[in-house]
Amino acid sequence: MKHLALRTLLLAMSIAASITPAEALTANHWELQVSALDADLSPDDRLVAITTQTPEKPEHGATDDNWVTLWNYVQKNEIAQARVSSASAGMRAEPCPVRFTSDGLFLVVGSGQKLDVLDATTLKFIREIQVPISPEYLIREIETSPVSHIAILVADKAGIYGALFAYDLDHGRGRELMGEVTGSAVTSLAWKPDGAQFAAAMPQPCSRWGDVEVFSSASWTPVLKWSEANVESLAFSDKKLYAVQMSFCKGVVFPRHLGIHVFDTQTKHKDKIFLPHTDIHDFVSYSNGRLLADTGTVRTNFDWLDMTSYLAEVGTHLTVWNTATGSVVYSSDLLELHGGLVYPSGRIPISRTGKMAIVLDAFVGLFQLP
Repeated sequence: MKHLALRTLLLAMSIAASITPAEALTANHWELQVSALDADLSPDDRLVAITTQTPEKPEHGATDDNWVTLWNYVQKNEIAQARVSSASAGMRAEPCPVRFTSDGLFLVVGSGQKLDVLDATTLKFIREIQVPISPEYLIREIETSPVSHIAILVADKAGIYGALFAYDLDHGRGRELMGEVTGSAVTSLAWKPDGAQFAAAMPQPCSRWGDVEVFSSASWTPVLKWSEANVESLAFSDKKLYAVQMSFCKGVVFPRHLGIHVFDTQTKHKDKIFLPHTDIHDFVSYSNGRLLADTGTVRTNFDWLDMTSYLAEVGTHLTVWNTATGSVVYSSDLLELHGGLVYPSGRIPISRTGKMAIVLDAFVGLFQLP
């Protein structure tokens, strides 16, 4: 307890000394009036790829197509646009994840049950990869390797049945890593920076059960399992896995704060990162020695009339840590920066350089981090 109290005090001191006011970031803040399904920054942070369901100028009156657009966000200039699929009837919330490869050569887009591999500078079509899943399954998430053209993808059915695949984008060859798993759909993927391993979170929401499995990219088999409940988002550094829980499962019975669960993959040691008087939840992202997370406080209440609990986030903050020192680099209020409702997608990823962040809500916002 003394150790925990001391660590909390030190964290509070580091925050007070290093918080960057929102005003300091506004000069390095760009807004694109584009409603996104997903977005990703190129490896050099110069371009942003955005997937949308209806483009600004739909071809031939189409209204339900999924599109990918490439932008120079500083100049607010659209460079290229390509249709990747037609959205399924009645599925306006159909996901359409998009990722650059680590060398910036390819852009891969998941739509429905297939992957489209495109040239990352022109969006010229290169190949289509059909994933062997039934029409009830949708590709929810894609993460490309930090060192190769391998992509890991998650497909699920209504968030209940999950499947995991790996694909070589150069040749379209792939394999199933995990078949249909009832009640344990994958909520997050994270690559180790050297590309040797990747991790997948498989929680059973709002229960005491859930696992984080680490796979080898050489053998495509699980090599490590970490039991942790309600994991919504993962980040992977050279030696550690970071996990945050979903805010929906915070609960109302006991007063507590949500923190980052830390697992050392070499020593198997477990630890936690807490911030005073606030919660860390719903997303975490790592790159180039920096850890980024949502640190907005979640307040939960119980309605005794209909016997249901509900929650609201008070203060939507983005906080960044230096993982080498464990200290907070800065924290800023996203509502002041971005305005309106923030990140219904649950993602504010840090870029591969560790210098930028993307906010996805009604429109796309990009921020250069101090």
